[in-house]
Amino acid sequence: MDHKNFLEKFYKNERVEMLSDGVFAIVVTLLILELRVPQLSESHSPDALWIELLKMKSKFISFILSFLFVINLWFSHNVLFRVFVRVDNVMLWLNNLFLLVVCFVPFPTGLIGEYPDSSVAMILFGIPWVLIPVLVYSLGTYAMKKKHLSPLVDMKRYNENSKAVLSFIPIAIIPLLISLKYPEVSFVIYMILLVAGIVLGFRVRLIKGEIE
Repeated sequence: MDHKNFLEKFYKNERVEMLSDGVFAIVVTLLILELRVPQLSESHSPDALWIELLKMKSKFISFILSFLFVINLWFSHNVLFRVFVRVDNVMLWLNNLFLLVVCFVPFPTGLIGEYPDSSVAMILFGIPWVLIPVLVYSLGTYAMKKKHLSPLVDMKRYNENSKAVLSFIPIAIIPLLISLKYPEVSFVIYMILLVAGIVLGFRVRLIKGEIE
């Protein structure tokens, strides 16, 4: 391996993406553990099982919302790291903090499943929605300033997406504040934000000449 190829491999550091993918895989697996099979007597009727399953509706909804939230984060993380040609120590630690927040998601998910009307559970659930865009914006901005981006990146689009991530921070704070008194309303807002985020994710184009 010549010096140039070594440096390219050294600074790209595929282990960052491998670790990140592993963490995401574990987190989405942990989410399903909150859905436990109802315990009924051997002589239970079909209606009894349906009743128990209906009691779990908040757990099902929180699982779906959290799963889509984490998968959407993975999607954004995947798109972002594709355009990095170098990864330094600062970026490594920003990514580690990002993964720390992702790992926290199953805990408020479990709380919402058990206490769907709790403002405390909804506040804890909303904290990652604020921290994640802060970390993503910091990571993307730092990489741009350090010129760690591929020369094929369309900088106009990149800056537009960075501003969109930054604008999401105050938007995410709104349901967090609402959850103090109206956790159910806050939950609905998070669902709307999630759908909007997924739709916008499909419209992200960062490479020059990339097909719309």
